[in-house]
Amino acid sequence: MVNISKKLKIYLYALLALTVLCVVLGTLSYLYSFNASIGYFDASALSLAFAAVCVITVVGALAIFFIIPRKTIDGAAPNKPAAVVSGIPLCAVSALLGIFLLISSCFVLPFGPKLHILHGPTKYMTVIGGILLLISAVYFAMLHRDQERKSEAKALPGFAVPLACVLLVAITYFDLEEPMNSPFKMHFQFAMLAFAAFSLCELRVPLKKPVPRLYPALGIISVLCSGIASIPQIVAIMTEKANEKIYLYYGIFSLCIFVYTVARLCIFANSQSLVEKTAEPTPEESSETEPDVNNESSEEALAPAPEETQDSESETEDQENVSE
Repeated sequence: MVNISKKLKIYLYALLALTVLCVVLGTLSYLYSFNASIGYFDASALSLAFAAVCVITVVGALAIFFIIPRKTIDGAAPNKPAAVVSGIPLCAVSALLGIFLLISSCFVLPFGPKLHILHGPTKYMTVIGGILLLISAVYFAMLHRDQERKSEAKALPGFAVPLACVLLVAITYFDLEEPMNSPFKMHFQFAMLAFAAFSLCELRVPLKKPVPRLYPALGIISVLCSGIASIPQIVAIMTEKANEKIYLYYGIFSLCIFVYTVARLCIFANSQSLVEKTAEPTPEESSETEPDVNNESSEEALAPAPEETQDSESETEDQENVSE
């Protein structure tokens, strides 16, 4: 037996532990190295360690392509109860954020996008993003209806998830009140792009075209990006280390994505233990197990045909009658 599932499980859990370390370092960096006056991190050992561990985690996620051979896992990720439960907060926050964006496109809300930046294409993107988030909430609410993830029709609303993530990236990109390369903005945009890619891998499972090695790699990257875009930023805003109030909503949304993706990866790692594949037989073993076609054909050639034996028996009986 090729014990790929055990190796994959240990490796995924080690990477998840690294993402937790990144979240802790990111939180400490926002508390002690973030300069609110300029909106960036100061150059310190803490912020450098935070960036270094994030890079190591991404490299480790991409190394899955070299550690796990092809065609050793099937990419199954059924809707276990843990996945359904983890999808409940994501469903609720997606609906609330969608309603919030729709209302913000028409009225000025506290801690929301200001009306003067919601003009032209930006306003339309906010409306479309809100609608896509509501459809995404419907998809997450339907997770428990397809436990084995074999229904292609139930997967169709899920395509609103990556589209909603892309629209959120566009909305925050055109947010003129936040610096273009602010860590709040960039971390949230990375989290949305990573989850959009991971959700596309998720949708390939019910469509019977899974990508077994890409699924955990993008899952780890999504956990990393959503983790550093949620807890550290929420803590920074709540402790008044930063004043980006709108990113409190985005941080809560990223936190729900973090919980959902972690649950998905754990289910993926555990489900692969049921589909271990045997090693392919060596040429010597295959030659020993194969039947000897030549011997069988020679024995069949020497054996008399049924019709010939019947004819010979009838001829001997006729000769006995004549002699009598």
